[in-house]
Amino acid sequence: MFIIKPIFTTLIQLLLVLGPALGLGLLMHYLSDCIRTRAAVLIGTKKYTYLTAPGVVVHEASHALFALIFLHKVTKVVFFAPDEKTGTLGYVNHTYNKRNLYQRAGNFFIGSAPIWGGCAVIALCGWFLLPPTMLAPAREMLSFSNNASSADGAAAAQSLLNVFSVLGYLGIETAGALFTSGALLSIGFYVFAYICFCIGGNMTLSPPDIKGVWDGGIIIVVVMLVFNFLMQWLPAVTELVDLMMSTASVIICAVMLLALVLNLICYGLLVLAGRFFRRVPA
Repeated sequence: MFIIKPIFTTLIQLLLVLGPALGLGLLMHYLSDCIRTRAAVLIGTKKYTYLTAPGVVVHEASHALFALIFLHKVTKVVFFAPDEKTGTLGYVNHTYNKRNLYQRAGNFFIGSAPIWGGCAVIALCGWFLLPPTMLAPAREMLSFSNNASSADGAAAAQSLLNVFSVLGYLGIETAGALFTSGALLSIGFYVFAYICFCIGGNMTLSPPDIKGVWDGGIIIVVVMLVFNFLMQWLPAVTELVDLMMSTASVIICAVMLLALVLNLICYGLLVLAGRFFRRVPA
């Protein structure tokens, strides 16, 4: 029982706390590829690259910031330097001690940094640029809490379904808020939409990024297992950690949901424009 319970608790934390955020992150990653492909065909790869340059800067700055947070040695940062031969838009070179678990676990966050950094910038810009009613669905999601680390399997599965149900419902509400909040009459909204377009189109992860995510992710899972095993005798600490993780996940999901809706609309407009001008990606 002392061995099974920490494993079960860790699985629940991964599914209920990290699962929705990572799921939305994967959707953003795929949608970013689709937007880039459609836009490049419609206006040309070079024009699209320079049009979304701010998103590239945020992408690389996120890598660099998380590398510093996890004590990696950053040797070179290039925020924006398109290379047509390699397809590279920018890069961050960094080294770390493979024997240092903290630095190695950091590879998860460094590799996935464009998602977290992009969400932070979008949230900050949304706070200043969008009308309060436009942010209502995101605020509603913040009131949704899910802490099921001590639940049984059936309850945990139901909780996971509830999370995605709420995400879907609030996604529809967010799209509807575009037309009922007065956002479409605000200049700030269009500035925000452009920022989402730039950042959302660059939330993709390169193969080295994905490799880092897997490497660091394994370390994080092992640490979570050890932590949950030791905290069996301190349930109050486990509950506090679960609450902190759940709150952070909900905030990230709320921001990603807003960016996802706007980028889905953008993708739909690109599809319509492509058909109108008869420019369809292969």
